[in-house]
Amino acid sequence: MAVLLLTIVIVCVLIAAADLIAFMKAEVTVEAVGNVQSRDSAECLIRVRNKTFLPIIYKRLGFRVDNTFTQEKKSSSIRVNVLPFSESEIRMDLAVRRCGKIRCTVSLGLFGRKKGKNAAFCNFTVLPEIFSTHVEYSLHESDIYDSELYSQFRKGQDYSEIYQIREYVPGDNVKYIHWKLSGRT
Repeated sequence: MAVLLLTIVIVCVLIAAADLIAFMKAEVTVEAVGNVQSRDSAECLIRVRNKTFLPIIYKRLGFRVDNTFTQEKKSSSIRVNVLPFSESEIRMDLAVRRCGKIRCTVSLGLFGRKKGKNAAFCNFTVLPEIFSTHVEYSLHESDIYDSELYSQFRKGQDYSEIYQIREYVPGDNVKYIHWKLSGRT
């Protein structure tokens, strides 16, 4: 009975060691879609490649999202299974609410430690919401007579251009009053 129990323990330890070796030799990559608008979700693709003849069974990947503009950070973990000499893909939708440069980091290793080829990252940008604007342009009577040449005798649309200084007449537009010069006289 003791021999059977000892054999089971040794087999379990060997399986765990083989699984850990395969896990530490695995490669991880992460990719994200280019730029997205705020309040949209960005698609992130994580690939884990097992190059050994041992399977990776239910191991944890550390996943971290950092917004370098707002300094927001989110961490989570993902469980992964990978067959020998194969690759596993995980697709994630990241809902990022604020604009900025986003850095996604995936760490593969014991207790989430990042070791050499076992850590991968990607960057993408979250842009503000884009909306269309409607611009209307109405012709002014001065646009008809507009010219590239300067005329002393015709006022233009530039309020900072002083044409003349005279007393205020009821009906004058207050936009055309030069308050500093009027205050001096």
